[in-house]
Amino acid sequence: MTRFAAIAIVRNQAPYLLEWVAHHLAVGIDDFVLCVHGSSDGSARITRRLAAMGYARHHKLQVQGDDPKASAYAQVAGFEEITAADWVCLLDINQFINIHAGYGKLPDLLTDVPHTANCVELMQDHFGSNGVAQMADLRVTTQFTAKAAPDTSTPQPVLVRPSTLQDLPDHGVRVARETGQLNAYGCKSHDNLAVQLATPLYATPPQIAELWTTHDQNDTPDTTISRYDMWFSKYHPYLASDRRLRLAHRDGVNWHLDRARLAREDPELSDLLPTDPKPRT
Repeated sequence: MTRFAAIAIVRNQAPYLLEWVAHHLAVGIDDFVLCVHGSSDGSARITRRLAAMGYARHHKLQVQGDDPKASAYAQVAGFEEITAADWVCLLDINQFINIHAGYGKLPDLLTDVPHTANCVELMQDHFGSNGVAQMADLRVTTQFTAKAAPDTSTPQPVLVRPSTLQDLPDHGVRVARETGQLNAYGCKSHDNLAVQLATPLYATPPQIAELWTTHDQNDTPDTTISRYDMWFSKYHPYLASDRRLRLAHRDGVNWHLDRARLAREDPELSDLLPTDPKPRT
């Protein structure tokens, strides 16, 4: 039986972690290694609790140099979750695997991939904010259902062999869009941009706003990820039923709402936010 592990860097993603984990449990991830870096919104409370419940390994990432991902992959390459896997998924918390083939599980993605392959690429689609201004404690994948035109998609390495983790291949076997894609939700609401502006790390607020605007394209409706709703409704309620997870999630949402409010009250930051927002209904 093919075994899949996932590595993700977590930085101020508390409102989105439970949805992301539940979705990828539905996709077929067996083990999660969550590398927490520079978070102040309580993300570590969630990853530690997930670890205590047996759903993930919490790892406090120590960035060496200017490449967090390379640091993460080097530090976790020897973890049992990684060495025991047949494939390792390289993901951000903003990225959701969306498989169209078969039952929507990871083995369905590999049906036509040669056994000798050591890297698998998916086309990544960027989903925009759809003009939504205010953050709400709702599922990302059901709120933001429009993306940039398909001709702007880019290939993204998603699956690699554990043995290649510290020396990633330059190219991989590219899976056809009809088989699967990678949904990227880097924009979300305007409030999410406000949080990023108020909490910069590797870029200045103007650079963050420019990148966000570049990805905030809403040209094409795409609700294909809704095929996971049935499985999501199995995993997410169980995670959310845990009191510690539920409280940490709630506190994370409140932290983001407060951070967005402070950013909107800062004249320099508020000038970088979109105008004429679409009211939430």
